[in-house]
Amino acid sequence: GVIIVDTLMGPFSAAMAFKDLRKHSDKPVKAIIYTHSHGDHIGGATAFAGDDEPDIYATENFGSAEGVNEAVSPVKMRRNIRQFGRDLPTEERTNRGVAPANTHDKDGGKGFLPPTIRISESGHRETIAGVDVEFHLAPGETDDAMFIWLPEEEVLFAGDNFYHSFP
Repeated sequence: GVIIVDTLMGPFSAAMAFKDLRKHSDKPVKAIIYTHSHGDHIGGATAFAGDDEPDIYATENFGSAEGVNEAVSPVKMRRNIRQFGRDLPTEERTNRGVAPANTHDKDGGKGFLPPTIRISESGHRETIAGVDVEFHLAPGETDDAMFIWLPEEEVLFAGDNFYHSFP
């Protein structure tokens, strides 16, 4: 089976990514893992899940990423504008963290599926579709973040606790 880590902003982008994945594998999706609850990580799950009904993993406190109080929200919005260069002219926008600057996100959130399995302790281990997976709670960009470690493959899925570029 296939394990999907984060599902993009919405079903349109997720379906395009899944179509490309299907060029390499026709295995069923056994699990979806959300590294945190920001919309650009959780909005396209339906495109990946299809009829497979995968388990959906997230932290115990999943959803608290947007639970910022009213005093912090204006600061957060200004930070996001700077972080992603939203006020820059189009020709000067190069990326949105690790994604191209002009991604399709008009259907953001419309493909969200709620978690079915909650991770409450760092270092939790499971075998999913024959793959050993470690879940590590890692508050960073959000307080509901975790990273995923595949010990056999020595592969790390850091979510947004690591950025390729940052203004």
